[in-house]
Amino acid sequence: MKYARIGRALGDLHVGYEDAKAFPFAVVETKIEGRTFSPRVQKMRFNSERTELKVNEFLTLFGFTPEMFAYKLGNRSALDWVVESYRVKEDARSGLVSDPNRKQEPNFILDSIGKVATVSLETQRLIGELPPLWNSVPNEPAA
Repeated sequence: MKYARIGRALGDLHVGYEDAKAFPFAVVETKIEGRTFSPRVQKMRFNSERTELKVNEFLTLFGFTPEMFAYKLGNRSALDWVVESYRVKEDARSGLVSDPNRKQEPNFILDSIGKVATVSLETQRLIGELPPLWNSVPNEPAA
């Protein structure tokens, strides 16, 4: 029964990730004389310790933990996927620009980062509650 409860909780968490409460990162806003603050993203970068994320020249998020990077989508963490995907890109051949920023929702990307961090942590917590499948590991066949 525990597997069913945890599986249901994981399904609800991932299907409804957009409704997750954003992780409360510490935010540092840098004032630049003569420039107007903007949460707009061009290309985000983690510091070498992966504890802070430089969103743009005005904004840095602090408080990332190793546990937030443990939940993987393929070979990348969910947070890495968001940071790598949510950036302005221009196709060299066509000149078309892909811009994930939303004028009507200027904090969309920041909110998404917080929600993905929450979902990653909660996923790891739920997976940690799963009991082992077997009481003992079957013996390897003799060679």
